[in-house]
Amino acid sequence: MVMGDVLISLDDKTEKMLRKLAKERYGGKKGSLSEAVTGAIVDSYENSVKKRREAVAELVRIMKKGIDLGLKGDEKPYERRSDLYKSRFKSFD
Repeated sequence: MVMGDVLISLDDKTEKMLRKLAKERYGGKKGSLSEAVTGAIVDSYENSVKKRREAVAELVRIMKKGIDLGLKGDEKPYERRSDLYKSRFKSFD
């Protein structure tokens, strides 16, 4: 497997937490810092993907359900798009 090098800077407190985590989870052996960082990145990425999928599923559910705008039949709340702005903004003419 080809690996890349990444140089990061951590404050002392975060570095201590990383080293403690690496020691607890990976026994402090050679490469344990890399394993701990890799695990954190993978977990974060997978969590992000999961949240996006859940958000998309919720939006699809809402779209399938539909939104009641209080209109009857083919009734339109306005004739032209510009009508929406006439009541909201003063004319600068």
